[in-house]
Amino acid sequence: MVLCRNKEEIAIGLWSHKLSSLIRSKHHINVDDLYEDVMTNERIYEARGERILDAKGKKEVET
Repeated sequence: MVLCRNKEEIAIGLWSHKLSSLIRSKHHINVDDLYEDVMTNERIYEARGERILDAKGKKEVET
């Protein structure tokens, strides 16, 4: 019950709708498991965002 309440509070507090939806849809064994999932996905979203911005920047320079 404690994990469920913590998970709900974390999902409400997240800025990312994708990340909030993701953690609500997955089963987590404990708070550490939830934390690891959040951190892993944040790294993925950040890396994707950087790659996309780099690609857009290169495209604008070519034009």
